[in-house]
Amino acid sequence: MSKKKNNKAFARRKQKKALKAKQKRPARIARRSAALKAEAVMRAIRRAQTFEAASLLQDGDQVPDITDEEHVFWLCHGANFIVSDEENGLWEPIFEDIYDGVVPEAEQLAQTILGKYAKEIDSEEALTGVPRSVLAWTVTEKSAVRIYKFESERRIREKDPDCDAEMVARQPHNPVVWGVMSEVKARTMAVEIEEEVEEVE
Repeated sequence: MSKKKNNKAFARRKQKKALKAKQKRPARIARRSAALKAEAVMRAIRRAQTFEAASLLQDGDQVPDITDEEHVFWLCHGANFIVSDEENGLWEPIFEDIYDGVVPEAEQLAQTILGKYAKEIDSEEALTGVPRSVLAWTVTEKSAVRIYKFESERRIREKDPDCDAEMVARQPHNPVVWGVMSEVKARTMAVEIEEEVEEVE
């Protein structure tokens, strides 16, 4: 084969390859755009959670630090409240074993949530509602989680000063903790609504 024919064949292959890449480009851009948008929303949710957690401390109380085990427990505990239906009082925990002392590894939390909502995640639509809310909660930093834990215990103590607030707050379907976590869920939903309004504008 002559050098000229070789160059032509190479040019055709290169052109064909470039055409294929160009055809795939819109799908790649859409996927990338959706991923970037999802990351931005998760950042906004985390900022909102941290800001709201900090604003709970209006009286300037010192919030004690929590252990890694407590952090993971409260991530699971909070997730249980977020996925349950507070309006109808339906308790449907994902991490039920934590109430028997079985706390999963931190890395397993997001995987468990992703497994539970695999259908929603695999759909073309952006992840919204309870799935996104609970996923956002399970990646909340310890500094914010400890404030929600502290606030839950403070509210429990207000109702019953003689109780062991730390132990009561760790109980399943506790109405006070449910109230705190409902606020977290509502804020996550508010971030979604703001995002939808921005898209329309």
